[in-house]
Amino acid sequence: MNISNLRRVLKPSVLLERIRDKGLLRAMRVGFSWVMDAGYDRSTGASTAEWVEPSEIDTDSANKIHGVLYQPSKVGPLRKTLRTLSLPLDQTFVDFGCGKGRVLLIAAELGFKRIVGVEYSPAFCETARANAKLFLENNRLSTQLEVVEADATLFRIQPDHSVFFMFNPFDAVVMGDVLKNIRESLELHPREAWLIYNTPVCHDAVLESGAFSTWERKEYWGNQFIIYHRQA
Repeated sequence: MNISNLRRVLKPSVLLERIRDKGLLRAMRVGFSWVMDAGYDRSTGASTAEWVEPSEIDTDSANKIHGVLYQPSKVGPLRKTLRTLSLPLDQTFVDFGCGKGRVLLIAAELGFKRIVGVEYSPAFCETARANAKLFLENNRLSTQLEVVEADATLFRIQPDHSVFFMFNPFDAVVMGDVLKNIRESLELHPREAWLIYNTPVCHDAVLESGAFSTWERKEYWGNQFIIYHRQA
């Protein structure tokens, strides 16, 4: 998050509204997660924080009209969520709509051996690759990390792609196509799989897709996640 975004969030009127809505303790936890986010880029040397409006995102994809505001996942809630799950670190972690790559870096930090980011903005892809290169070198990680420039609906899901992540990257139109591709891959190559969905506005679409059989809800510091699971 850049300074202007942080100031907007920390305005007294906004803070008071959060306290009324969430209570003092929860509002303090939310505030702590904002502070953690503000320092993430400084501590890693990455560039992930600045928000970008959908109209300003460069892409030739016809699905741009189904895109949403770019903002990075919040560091604390994401780390907490991933650490509570028994995910297979030897399987590939796929982030649909990876933006500037913050989630990719956190997945590498937590031990995934192969990570793929899918993003339709050439500029975001370039930034995500630079962030990943710097992060892996500074932390001496041998993670295989790839950023694929592609429309999410056209991305080919491979048999070792088992952990999927989304931070509300697109609307229900694109979500339906992506879920169809995931379901077909899981049926063609049966395997255990997970979808970690941050800010799950298309929850009903996930359920209706039939790609996953069970789900659970988690919330940390005001950030909601739903984890969908499919047995092998």
